[in-house]
Amino acid sequence: MITIRPSSATADHAFWIDLFDPDDSDRAQVETGCGFRLPSRADLQEIESSSRHYMDKGRVFLSTPFVTKDAEVGVSVLTPVGFVLDQKRVITQRFGHAELFYKLSAAMDERADIGGCEAFCMIMEAMVDHAADHLEGIGGELDQISRRIFHVSGKARRTSAETDLEATLSQVGYLGERIGQVRGAILGLGRIIPYVAETVTDWLNPDQIARLSVARQDLTSLADYEAHLANKVQFLLDAVLGFINIDQNNVVKILTIVSVIGVPPVLIAGVYGMNFKTMPELEWKYGYAYALVLMLVTTLAPLIWFRKKKWF
Repeated sequence: MITIRPSSATADHAFWIDLFDPDDSDRAQVETGCGFRLPSRADLQEIESSSRHYMDKGRVFLSTPFVTKDAEVGVSVLTPVGFVLDQKRVITQRFGHAELFYKLSAAMDERADIGGCEAFCMIMEAMVDHAADHLEGIGGELDQISRRIFHVSGKARRTSAETDLEATLSQVGYLGERIGQVRGAILGLGRIIPYVAETVTDWLNPDQIARLSVARQDLTSLADYEAHLANKVQFLLDAVLGFINIDQNNVVKILTIVSVIGVPPVLIAGVYGMNFKTMPELEWKYGYAYALVLMLVTTLAPLIWFRKKKWF
């Protein structure tokens, strides 16, 4: 799908051409109108810096990872976004749905004084805000998990479905994966924004240079916040695993208690269950009651001792 801004312009006169999941015919249409070859998706997924930002024949070619949601499975994924920037237009290629591009498209329709560099600045600002929104959402979810883990008593933690430790462990792990995706997006933006600001300074007016500088500062603060969230994820993972180990130890402790208190009665029953003729207790009138009382005492004694030790 191709979106051209302004909508009344042709590809060679537009200031922004947005290609969403383009097929061969979409790419051919834009390449014919603009007179150069667009990078393929494989090109945009290259990770080395020389492939992420370079200049060729007076045009700046850029690419960065972008966090979006997979419509089929409903989870966050990292997809490449490519940019081709010159003095009069910016071309974007993206492969994941993102509401911000549609909002930008509507905002640009309301303005008539936009060129390629202005459109690029608006897109960069929106993508930085997009990364910040993701981190804020992840931070909120981590706070909720933290409250569930540490502000709930042990008994409630074990019995409440909302605080099931295995589910919580899975949730924290997924949030850690999302943080890694946002980290990739922040690193990508942190490379291409300075490159544009330093390489094509003569294309930019003072206001645009200042806005790109602010975007760089925002990315620095987001990187710090992302590192904080990554540390929090690791802390929560350790905490959840610790609680799982505690619960497992409690189970082992109960089994240990049961096995210990069961040994004396079994031993007594084994001794008095022997049918040797010369056993002195064999003819006792109260031998049976004596054996039962002895079993009861040897069962209760360890229970009382374990209770005093607060094993249960």
